[in-house]
Amino acid sequence: MLLALLLAAVAAAEPAPDAPAPSDAVRDAVAARLGVPAGDVEVSTLVVPGAPAGTTWQVELPGVGPVWGSVPVVLRATTPTGTSRYVVRPYVAVWKDLPVAAAPTAAGAPVPVTTGRVALDRLRGEDPVDPTRPWE
Repeated sequence: MLLALLLAAVAAAEPAPDAPAPSDAVRDAVAARLGVPAGDVEVSTLVVPGAPAGTTWQVELPGVGPVWGSVPVVLRATTPTGTSRYVVRPYVAVWKDLPVAAAPTAAGAPVPVTTGRVALDRLRGEDPVDPTRPWE
């Protein structure tokens, strides 16, 4: 009986197969804000139960601060029957080609450098990347 209830709850939480994914709208908004291709942005899956086909999503990102990592986002869903507002905190990864160490190096030895794909939220330091200009 409990298993049947759990399966029914999971089925009810899944969006209709042709419903647009709100995570795609968040991905596109982050890419537009940073001026990077949408393929360089990954957003954790956002499921909005009962989102019917024809739902359009408007995304409000925070006005300041980075838009990668755990980001507070306001989603507005417009359907033929009305509008709904959701506040979510998806995980957003923004990938860039940045200089990285090519190999482990001993202390004091020169560090060989190459370019590699790095998620910006994994960088440490004070403002390690300025997203408004390419890496120099």
